[in-house]
Formats: sequence, C-alpha cells, structure tokens
Amino acid sequence: MKEFEFDFSNVSDEGYTVIDPGRYEVKVSEVWMRKKEETGNFVLDMDMEITKCPNKKFTGENIRHFHAIKPGDERSKAILFRLMRNLNVIQDGDRGEDGDLRFAFSFGEKDDNGRMKIVGATVNGEERKVEGAKCIAVVTKNDRTSSGIGVARIEQVTDAPPAANSSPSESKKDNEFPW
Repeated sequence: MKEFEFDFSNVSDEGYTVIDPGRYEVKVSEVWMRKKEETGNFVLDMDMEITKCPNKKFTGENIRHFHAIKPGDERSKAILFRLMRNLNVIQDGDRGEDGDLRFAFSFGEKDDNGRMKIVGATVNGEERKVEGAKCIAVVTKNDRTSSGIGVARIEQVTDAPPAANSSPSESKKDNEFPW
C-alpha cells in the first residue's frame, strides 16, 4: 500500500506553524488593516517571515501579529507609534523643529474579507515601506489563541537599516480610517 504522509507536529489549525516561545528576527511580508464591526476598532494583520532564530528550526516559517487600534484612544495611538518605531518606519529625527510628526498609511485594494492592504506609510510627507521591515517578534504563551502561543510584542532590531523610501505618489486621505 502506498501512503502520502503529512507531518502536522508543528502546524496549528490557524494555518501557521506553531513555534516555540522565544525571540525571533523577522521580516514583514504583508500588512493588512480591517475594521472589527462589533467594536469599531481597526486591526493590523501583520504577516512576518522568520529570518533568524536561535536553533534555525523555524527559519523561513511565517507567523502573524495582530495589532488593535482604538480610534480616538491616546494610549492606542502611543502603542501604534511604538510599533512603527520598532519597525524602523518612524525614526529618530523625523519630528520637525516644531515637534510635529505626521503619519499615514497608504492603502491598496480591499480583499474578499474587506481588509485593506497597506502598501506603505507616509512620515511627514516622505513615503516609506512597511513590507520588508525587520524587527524582533517576541513569542510567548497565550491562552487566547488555539495554538497556545502568540506574538506578544514587536521590538526593534538595533542594526536594521531605516525603512526604504518608496516612489512618491499623490497623498490621498481615506476618510474610512481615522488617521
């Protein structure tokens, strides 16, 4: 008898590899934004590829980080600011002399689930890429996920180069999103 065998040892029903808790260097592969109708909050779905890990066991695997944004909430805005700094999208020296720091996501088309693809960000009028950003994903035990683990936070890679500029385009504010 012939068999076609699958090893599901490190795969969760969410479709992502179940990785051990730890710190992993990752590269952002895609970012999507969606609105949760029941709360009115926005959620960033950030897919990342593991580029370095202590034992190389999970190098090349994909993980996802979810980041909630509560419109009008100052703490939520501060956490989003920290995330963008840790992705090196916002950098030291970006604030103007007057202290202003303007930030906007640039969106592509919606997918079949109503998510908007984030194709870049604008920081004080300068376009930057979010995809390709390098960071550290800190994975911990998490009872809220079916796999029992999740990305708890994103930290900055200290030797990561600044986010690359993307080609300039005309700025268009989308009133569907609060920023």
